[in-house]
Amino acid sequence: MTTKECVLELIKNEGGQAISGENIAKSLGISRAAVWKAINALRKDGYSISAVTNKGYSIDGDYISKSEIEAHLTENNCYSITVLKEIDSTNTYLKSAAEKGEKDGAVVIAEGQTAGRGRLGRRFYSDKGGLYMSILIRPDMPTERSLFITTGTAVAVSRAIENVCGKRIGVKWVNDIFIDNKKVCGILTEGASDFETGRLQYAVVGIGINVNEPKDKFNKEIANIATAIYEKDEPWGIKNRLAAEVLNQFSEIMKAPDDKAVIDEYRARSILIGKEVYITDNDKIKKVTVVDIDDSAAIVLKTDDGEIIKKTSGEISIKVK
Repeated sequence: MTTKECVLELIKNEGGQAISGENIAKSLGISRAAVWKAINALRKDGYSISAVTNKGYSIDGDYISKSEIEAHLTENNCYSITVLKEIDSTNTYLKSAAEKGEKDGAVVIAEGQTAGRGRLGRRFYSDKGGLYMSILIRPDMPTERSLFITTGTAVAVSRAIENVCGKRIGVKWVNDIFIDNKKVCGILTEGASDFETGRLQYAVVGIGINVNEPKDKFNKEIANIATAIYEKDEPWGIKNRLAAEVLNQFSEIMKAPDDKAVIDEYRARSILIGKEVYITDNDKIKKVTVVDIDDSAAIVLKTDDGEIIKKTSGEISIKVK
């Protein structure tokens, strides 16, 4: 192990308690200057390491680390990952980079967002405790099939949470991930297309997961509808394993996001099929029954008078009755 890795292991072993630079130096047989150099290198890697006067160094259990995420990626996943403490919006950041020519596979991950956004221009609350990431892809895909990017991402995130955290996941069409009838994750897909060819130039997929509850609880506007994977005491370093698994599943599904097996899984995870819901369509509220999600990822609705309606993302807002 390198000096940096040995220092990290000592700090982790303290379980969030501080360990002095002097004790680290004695344990490893190195100088205090070498400890300081290793701490700075770890911070550059994305570790949130605090220095407390007369106590020493400690690390937050929900830290996000580029090197640890990369260590959990499957072979041949060549993402270019940037980790930030806080940003206005990971999607905004990556869309700007895309317009400047950033390559497929760029990823930005933040511990918090000051101006997170959801569908239809809604505010997306991005308190510390969440995992906020955006992925840039440049798929060879007609613009009209871009809905499959969102549905495929929903399947990828669902698999990742189940694989890493052991929670059963449901999907609310088109972009919300649920645990126990409350929202735990939102997905926002944005992009640009070539009007001449009718194909996507790029897509930026934003994913916001409530990994653990904010210390001050959820904002009152969402307290009744939001939940987190962990109420407290989340496993150490869980965000890194979860981020990596999201990327692993995402890369696999994006090879063919419109594959029937993917949409079948998306449909099977639906929490809406068979339920009565209210839709807002052209500023009018209607009560309908969700009949199905078809192979084009459109939601199939039935009105009280028996009319069958199909809608795609961006056209309606849905509330469960």
